[in-house]
Amino acid sequence: MYKYIVFNCLIGNCDAHLKNFALTYSADMNKVKVSPIYDVTHTIIYDTIDNKMALKLNKSKSFPDKKMLIKLGNMCERRIVNPKEIIEVMAEGIMTYLKTSNEVHLQVERV
Repeated sequence: MYKYIVFNCLIGNCDAHLKNFALTYSADMNKVKVSPIYDVTHTIIYDTIDNKMALKLNKSKSFPDKKMLIKLGNMCERRIVNPKEIIEVMAEGIMTYLKTSNEVHLQVERV
């Protein structure tokens, strides 16, 4: 779940609300997992949106900075192991995708 929150913040998804975070259960209800990520987009690119998150984090709808995301990871009931590394690896993956994606290059050429 922490990775989903970080990813949504990094890509600027203002539409990450509670119904976009779900759990799956085994048939006997003994195993609970976070569902695969779905309904994700980078809404911050639209100038008609207020660029605030759908859900509050630390009593604010403003996108958190890296320091706040690390703090969130350390505050979790089951402390996240190395939240700083998770953020950095995910950010690097996003940057690599943006540099190498054919779809992104096609969009940039249209602009």
